[in-house]
Amino acid sequence: MKIEEMTDPGAFQHLRNEWSELVNLSSEATIFQTWEWQDAWWRYFGQRKQLRILVVRENGCVVGIAPLYVSSHFRTPFRRLAFVGCGVSDYLTPIVANHCAEEVATDLLHYLVDHFHGWDLADLQQIAPDSTWLRMAAEFNRGRQAPPFTTQEMEPCPYLSLTSRWEEVIGKFGKKLRSNIGYYERLLYRTYQDVDLSLHQGGDIGPVMNEMFSLHQRRWRSRWLPGVLGSARTRAFHQLVAGRFAESGWLRLHTLLLDGRVAAALYCFQYRDRYYYYLGGFDPGLARLSLGTVLTAAAIKQAVSESCRTFDFLRGRESYKYRWCSGDRVNRRLIIGRPGMRSRMLYNWLQWEWHLAEQAKAIADHRSADSDKKRRAGSGKTGADVTAVGIGGGHNL
Repeated sequence: MKIEEMTDPGAFQHLRNEWSELVNLSSEATIFQTWEWQDAWWRYFGQRKQLRILVVRENGCVVGIAPLYVSSHFRTPFRRLAFVGCGVSDYLTPIVANHCAEEVATDLLHYLVDHFHGWDLADLQQIAPDSTWLRMAAEFNRGRQAPPFTTQEMEPCPYLSLTSRWEEVIGKFGKKLRSNIGYYERLLYRTYQDVDLSLHQGGDIGPVMNEMFSLHQRRWRSRWLPGVLGSARTRAFHQLVAGRFAESGWLRLHTLLLDGRVAAALYCFQYRDRYYYYLGGFDPGLARLSLGTVLTAAAIKQAVSESCRTFDFLRGRESYKYRWCSGDRVNRRLIIGRPGMRSRMLYNWLQWEWHLAEQAKAIADHRSADSDKKRRAGSGKTGADVTAVGIGGGHNL
């Protein structure tokens, strides 16, 4: 096997067909490893970063791709190596063909340690806990006095296991949630003359995405928080992704219209046998109607109808996710240090940043809990299980 290092941003276009073919050969690849997502990320978030894509070939065929970049950490002299896609992606790992996954992962790990230069510390985030990449890193460490790889837990990704029948899936929910799904659906139809649950998979999805952006940000601003769609770059990134996913048949954009006005939206993806709940938003002035409960139930029904095996709420510990979920997976962070003071200083800096981020999330969760209590008090239904939409995810750069 030969490893080629590509640094020209034109590499994305050059590799497009081989990239997509490799994703099809990798059972571990998620929608966040697709060319459509990764190229869009580089277009909008690649500024002031040096692209370092590692391409593994066997007899001329691409069997592995590790999309990486090096950046000056907060414009300091410290150089950090990271995955392309970090910040807004929930599962990241090199793409490796199934028939040689362990060999390719091992070769890439050796290359990073022995030959890959120009960085002080590798901080590879949001790696799925069952990935070949992590398993081979553990093998690499075994028996070494100074293991080069350190792993840390990151956020959990709650999920709901699905069966082929909605009646079986809803039977997994608690009694209160089952009752509330029907209660709030009936309440909507009693309150409004025109209730429209729609699914957008193609066509001109730009205006609907803008409605989702607006609703999501209104929810965050009501809690005096910036939200994850606050920047124009992030919104432009998702507009591009949504258009590409619509062309590929992966977009699932759910909306709830009340008397002709969009009151709630869920931005979801369907890829292979998994349905991803990425972001959403709803009119905070209609919190007593628990629009999130109604729309989330509709999205899960759609996933069941498409024979998906998993409804993935993606990363974040938000309480509303666990009302629906049957379990979670905790992503990992792989850190590769180098000898010397710069690597140790950057490692300590990153740990401090991580601690601050966790504290910020705890504050957001506390505000969310207070807001939910107020909404439950005003819902008009004793013990109502009000589910918010789009208040989690933790997607940021």
